[in-house]
Amino acid sequence: ADYAHVVEERDLPFPRWGPACLEYALALLLTGKENAYQSLCDRLVKELGENPNPRTGFVVAEIGTLHPAASVDPQKLVEWARAGVDTTHRRNTLRVLGLALYRAGQFEEAIASLEDSERQPGLRPVRHAFPLALAYHQLGKTEDSRRWFDAGLAAMDVIEEEKLCER
Repeated sequence: ADYAHVVEERDLPFPRWGPACLEYALALLLTGKENAYQSLCDRLVKELGENPNPRTGFVVAEIGTLHPAASVDPQKLVEWARAGVDTTHRRNTLRVLGLALYRAGQFEEAIASLEDSERQPGLRPVRHAFPLALAYHQLGKTEDSRRWFDAGLAAMDVIEEEKLCER
């Protein structure tokens, strides 16, 4: 909540604070400010313009996939996420593309992208497991959905154990 307050108080322009947008959007959602999240998405899309820089577009795609309350055209999310996959070479680009495809109702493509992302080194399984469970559920593939859901729960247990070991 304090983070969101500081960002709002300073009214920072989008391109300058683009990487921090994700944290701000998450702070809004975690504090129950869905309307503020929708307003942020609207503002970002407006400031993005017609021919966005692929990296900036990818940031907006990532933010727009966080919650169904985003008022962003799902096909635009897919377009911006695809451009990010092609140009940014971040480890989580395939995951974000998978989330955008999920939001666009393209569940089979979402699964393919998320499973490709899952095979990339360096990302925790929990980042893919729950979106994969949701996508498989949309296709009526209950066993696959349950398998990924259980994998997500197991990954969360590992994270919790790691936190306990750090104390």
